[in-house]
Amino acid sequence: MRFQTLFEGRLFFIIFVALLLLSGIFHWSFLGFLGLLGLIFCVNFFRDPDRTVPTTPGIAVSPADGKVMIGGAFSSVNGTSRTGIAPT
Repeated sequence: MRFQTLFEGRLFFIIFVALLLLSGIFHWSFLGFLGLLGLIFCVNFFRDPDRTVPTTPGIAVSPADGKVMIGGAFSSVNGTSRTGIAPT
């Protein structure tokens, strides 16, 4: 996991940690539950796992994050020297 992506969600982390702190101060269990649920969701949403690309020929891979990649036998993409798999 790379921490750069977690850094991009820092505002959301601050908000949910503040909810957790407020719930602890005022003993509001429902607010604490929402803060904890939001914090867990944000850690999962802003994570950036390493990609593993299958090497089986003739398959199509669809990334969940919407980053379009092309693969195959080529030497350049849009004038940039690339081989194997490249972002478009």
